This record gives sequence, C-alpha cells and structure tokens, in this order.
Amino acid sequence: MALAILQFTTDGIVLLISFFGNLYILIVNGSDWIRNKTLNLTDKLICGVSAFEALFELLKACGWVFDRIRFPVDYIISLVVNLAIMSCNLWFSTCLCVNFCLTIVNCKNQFFTCLQRRSSTKIMFLLILSILASFLLILPLAYSVSEIATSNTGLITNNQTISEPLKLNGTSIRYIEAYIFVSSLGFLMSSASLLTTIMSLWRHMRRMKNNAQSFRSPKTDVHRRAISARTEDFH
Repeated sequence: MALAILQFTTDGIVLLISFFGNLYILIVNGSDWIRNKTLNLTDKLICGVSAFEALFELLKACGWVFDRIRFPVDYIISLVVNLAIMSCNLWFSTCLCVNFCLTIVNCKNQFFTCLQRRSSTKIMFLLILSILASFLLILPLAYSVSEIATSNTGLITNNQTISEPLKLNGTSIRYIEAYIFVSSLGFLMSSASLLTTIMSLWRHMRRMKNNAQSFRSPKTDVHRRAISARTEDFH
C-alpha cells in the first residue's frame, strides 16, 4: 500500500513538472509570436512538441481521475486519441532533430547540401506527410478493433474487466505492423540526425582543440619571448 502511494505521488509530481514545463515553453513562444508576429521553424517545432506533451500529460491526469470516479471511457476513442497524440509528438520531435542536423552540421556532400536548401519547406512537407500517413493507419486500425470489440460479449472500458480476451484478426495485425513500421522510420530518422549532429559537434570541438594546441606551439612561444624581450629593451 505504501509503495503504491509513493509511486502515485512520484508519478503525480513528474506529471505536474512536465505539464507546467511544457506550458511555460508555450507561453514564452506565444509571447514572442505576439511581439514579433512570427516564429522561426525551430520555435514552431518546439511549440508542437510541447503542446502534444502537455496534452498527453493532461489526458493522463484525466484518465487517473476517471479511473477513481469509475467514469466509463470508450476504448476505441481512447485508442485513437492516444495513438494520434503519440504520432504527432513523434513526428514533431523527428522534424526538430532533422532541423537541428541541417542547421548545425556543415557537410560538403552534394545530397546533404541539397537538403539544406530551403530546408524549412522540406521539413514542413515531411511533417505533414508523416502525420497524414500515421492518421491513415490509425483510423482504419481503430475501426477494425471496434468491429472486433462489438462482437465481443464484454464491455470494453478503462475501468471494467473484459469478459473475453480481445483477439485481433489479420487485418488489424497488418495495420498495427504498418503503424509500427512508419513510427520506426521516425525513430530512425531522429536517431540518425542526433548522431550526425553529435559527431559534427565532436569533430568541431576536436578541431578547435588542435588549433589551440598549434597556436601554443614552441615556435609561437619563441616569438612571444622575442617580442617581450624587445619590448623590455625599448623601455
């Protein structure tokens, strides 16, 4: 019992910190937009990530409340909303990582240079296309699951026990596999972008370190001592 209370308290604290942290980001960017009437692509993507994170935390809190008061929640609606929020959050985060990579990394590769040209337009196209693809998989998946649920004798809610296990048919499984595949593409793109950005920053730091060491070479010290000696002779 004590462990359950501790876990519930910890989850509640983490939820509040995450929600108000994301809300603060939205307020700051909103005030910048009101003042300047515009936001750059990075701020727009950050706002998208923060908005869907805050919405997810809010729905999680509502789920806790509904579970405590025994309020029935339709399983299909809950499935669609949760998958939609997770997909939007995933692709906003992916586009943010790609944007950072295209902005920070300096590469002479022709393909990479082509991506950097008008990168904001290409990233927005990627965002819209990927979210649309996710929704085109979520909606038929939910419809397929709802057909199976209606044939099930038990009532599917968040706070009632299903009388029989929900058995997915071949169509639902294929939709799930396609959704996982599309989501995995976003994860791979964000991972590759982050790895490329980190490697570029590491090479830049190493280059700066080597330049600093070469600047402090023995030959440079000899010239520095010679200049100091001439200055003392002049005085």
